[in-house]
Amino acid sequence: MEQIIVDEDEKKRLQEKDAKEFREVEKALEEEIREKYNPDDIFKNRNRVIPEGTQTSEEARMTVVQEEKWYQKIFNLIKNLFHRNK
Repeated sequence: MEQIIVDEDEKKRLQEKDAKEFREVEKALEEEIREKYNPDDIFKNRNRVIPEGTQTSEEARMTVVQEEKWYQKIFNLIKNLFHRNK
């Protein structure tokens, strides 16, 4: 590490400047954390933006797709085999 020779007044001034910059950075970080984790706004989703055209209707979201049961698949397979032979 380099050592620079400065007088006591300059050293004190540099230390105060560093301490002031550190306090400013620390204060900004605390403010950012306070905004991010504020208990009053914790459940608000500020980052989420939904374009108007992409909103889905209630009916589209509630649609349930029923898959064919395993025994129905086997039954239909056997049924199709008999229909092909005709």
